[in-house]
Formats: sequence, C-alpha cells, structure tokens
Amino acid sequence: MDLPKESALAERRLTRRAILRYSVLSVAAVSVAAACGPSGAPAPPTTAPAAAPTVAPAAKPTTAPAAATQAPAAAGAPTTAPAAAAQAAPTFTKAKINGKLAVVQSRDFHPDHNALIEAKIKEFAAQQDYPLDHSYIEAYAGSGDVVQKLTAAVQAGDAPDVLIHTLGSSQLHFLDIIDEVDSLEQDLEKFHGKPNPASTREHNLDGKWWAIPHFIRAGGFWVRQSAFKEAGIDPFTELGDLGKLRDAAMKISKPDKEFWGWGMTANRSGDGDTMLRNGIWMFGGQLTDETGQVVVFNKEPYRTNTLLGLNFLKETYTDPKWASMLPAGVAGWTDPSNNEAWLGGKIGITSNAGTVFAKAVVDKNPVADDSYLILQPKGLGPAARALAGAGGAMVFFIMKGAKNRDAAEQLIRYMHSPDVYKQMFKISTGYVYPPREWGWDQPEITESTYAKHVTDVWKKIANDPSGYLGSSYPGPPTPQINALDNSNFLTDMFGEVLGGKSPEDALASAHAKAVQTFKEFGAKGE
Repeated sequence: MDLPKESALAERRLTRRAILRYSVLSVAAVSVAAACGPSGAPAPPTTAPAAAPTVAPAAKPTTAPAAATQAPAAAGAPTTAPAAAAQAAPTFTKAKINGKLAVVQSRDFHPDHNALIEAKIKEFAAQQDYPLDHSYIEAYAGSGDVVQKLTAAVQAGDAPDVLIHTLGSSQLHFLDIIDEVDSLEQDLEKFHGKPNPASTREHNLDGKWWAIPHFIRAGGFWVRQSAFKEAGIDPFTELGDLGKLRDAAMKISKPDKEFWGWGMTANRSGDGDTMLRNGIWMFGGQLTDETGQVVVFNKEPYRTNTLLGLNFLKETYTDPKWASMLPAGVAGWTDPSNNEAWLGGKIGITSNAGTVFAKAVVDKNPVADDSYLILQPKGLGPAARALAGAGGAMVFFIMKGAKNRDAAEQLIRYMHSPDVYKQMFKISTGYVYPPREWGWDQPEITESTYAKHVTDVWKKIANDPSGYLGSSYPGPPTPQINALDNSNFLTDMFGEVLGGKSPEDALASAHAKAVQTFKEFGAKGE
C-alpha cells in the first residue's frame, strides 16, 4: 500500500539520516555518503539568464533553459575530428555573477593534470572577467566528508556553483543537492556524441542527466611486459582469468631482487575494495538483484559463487604457497602504496587508475616504457565472467541553488572544447580519454607511442555493454550501495576472514548488514 505523503517524507528523512553512519568512514577521493536532515535546498536563482554566446549556437532543445542554449562554436559538428577552426575555445557573452563563480575541484594522483584543469578554469574566468573562488576538495571540506559539507552548504544557501569529482550521481540526487543538467548534456552530445554505457548508467537517472562527464580515466590491470617476456608469458593472451593471473604473478616474482608479481592489496582501502569486487563479481557473485532493492549476497546461486571468490582471495593472501609473490607490507597497503611500488619498479601486476601510467610518462620514468593495460580477467568456476566499464568518470555537477548557473554552464562548455581536450590527452597520456564518441581519433591519442600501451584495450573496456560500475551491478546505482561501499563493507568482511572467521560466517554477517542498510535507505532489502 502506498504511504501517505507525510509518511513518505518521514521515510525520506529517516533514510537520509542513515547515510551519516557511513559517511564518517569515507574519504573525499572516493564516493562518499552524506549528511542528515530533510532537504532544505533554496530555490534556483531568479537572475536573468545570460545572453547567447558570440558564436553561432546550436539549435535549441525544446526544453532547454536559456543558459543551456549557449553552445561552443563546435556544437552540432559530426563526431569525427572537427576542422581546425572549430578547435578554438568558445567565447560567451558575460553572464551576471552573484558574488564569485565558485568551483570545487577534486585532486587526482597526477599533479600535472590537476594543474592543467585548474589553469583552464582560471583561464575561462579571466577571459570572461568573472571573479573566481577556486578550491580543491581538501581545502573546501578540510578533514571532514565532502558530501556532508556540500549538503550543509546547500541547506544554508551557500553551495559552490560547480563540483568536479568522480562521485556517483545517485547519492547526491537522493540528497537533493544537485540540479539536473539534461539539456546541457544533450546539447554537448550534438558535437561529442553519446556517452559510454557506464557513465550513462551512473549519471542518467530516471531518464535525466545529473552530471556532465568530462573524461573517463583509464584503469584496470597493468603489467610490466618485460617481466612476462622473460618468463615466457604473453600477458595479452595468457592471463584470461584470475587463476592464470596469480600463477603468472608467481612466475615473474623475484623477491631476492625486490620484485614481486602480485601488487594488489585486500586491506581496508579503495584499492582493497576493488580487489574484493574482482574476487566476488568476476566469480559470479553479486550483492543485489537487477532492481537494486533486494540483497542476494548470501542467496544461491550467488552465495556459492561469492564463497569461491572469498576462498580464492583467502588462499592468495594467507597460504604460504603464494607468499613469495606478495610485496613486503602488502597487507597494510593504502591507496597510494601500489602507485609508489609501481613507479619504483617493485611490482609486475597491479590494478589501478591510469594516473600511475600517466605520472610515469610525464616524469620520464623508465617504468612507462614497460607498462601496459590488459583486458579484465574473469574469475573461476561455472559462473565466471569478465565485467568491464568506465565507471568513476570525472564529471561536473551543478549544485542545487547554484548562484551562478549560467556561468557554470559556460565553464562546462569551455572545458569541453576540443582545444582543452587535446591538452588533456597530451599531458595525461594513457589516463584521460573521451567519455563520448568524439576524440578517440585525435592525433594526441592515436599518434602517441605511450597511448598505444593503453588505448585499444581501454576502448574495449570503456564500451563494454555491461556498463559495469562495481558493487551495484547488475542493478542501477543506489545510495544504499554507495553507503556500503563508503563503509569499506567488502574489505571489512574479508578482514573478518583474515582474522579467523569462516568465509561462510563472514558472508552471512555481511548479508545481514547489507539488508539492514538497504532498509534504512527505504529499499526492500529482502
């Protein structure tokens, strides 16, 4: 039976409060859950929309707000490489600014890339003569949780105009702290083409876009080709499942020379969570059903598949048979640890974002010459599968109640100009790739020696029809899944296994925790 309106509102308030339990455990660099209380977002600003840009605009969508019709010169071009004249950054008629254009930027592992994005934001503001308040996440949120800070700011009517981050839209939309950007995305697609499947699943909710993908970040399994060649293994054809990957890691390891094959941790961290997902979902396990409303973690057939994965990982990290392939201290690694080990030439296989490769390229680290991306290996067992997708794109959010919506849209369009993309492709070789159809054929990608280590494989991963986003698969992204991820739910479960609890008991406890969390967010749970 449907709840009365008052009860529905109470339900929404209750579920938002539930997020606080998990958000205090999260880190600003990953998806985080959020603060308590009912939505108190102010109404959108009532200032007059900016005038049309000084270049020819694209045809107006019938539902587009005035600001969203500001198109760069390239809008409406085909999805192949544009003419040279279309590559110039767009110009705009000056919008009315309330205070300062406030932009909060996420800091990536690659400092030169961060500096480029910051410089382009400031370049745009200077070109438009807009007063700018630019900050990085850590400066904006301090030691606290960024989503809590944003939620409080929206409720106080003092949110930034633009957030640049890899957060998923579901939690921010659930909290009602972002505005939809559907018309803007549709307009950008006239030149750039359609986004990849994973970005679409992650940011197109209820038929509307809630974030604008800026770029996808290459990532997955990286190998040191020379180590495999020496061992007589072709890493591109002989590492099709996690069992073969582990066997190869043993063969290439030389602990007496401080070189280890298995450069991946299962410790409580973002990288550890990725390892657990690979050890569960690729074996055929999953947390939820296709609706995203019911927990199936400990229900057949997923229970059997999940236990296969957990036992595989338990064996990997505890059986002395595999000890010589594990780097010293890997049990306590945090997110930067495998980056440092890779760049230091200490490990032969790792799972990481493409920042680790791009950093090596920019620094002229010889490791770059030997680093290659491989396709996602599947798990083991009868339900084994290889899921892939370009989740975690860097996106633009326009915050609810943004005081400078028109200028915010102009900035997003400016950052989508071919000239900016070309600079990103060049400085972030093997890391930054286009989230849509346009750009893959640009010479900064196709003619780069280093990009050839990545591009063909990453394009297959990014366009995988599964649109794999991680823990929510095969369901849609949901705030309850975000909350579990942000609490390091998977690595905590595996930590119990490493502490002596049986995989069966650890899985049962994790299932019960997931059901409770789902219910707190208003989902059915079971």
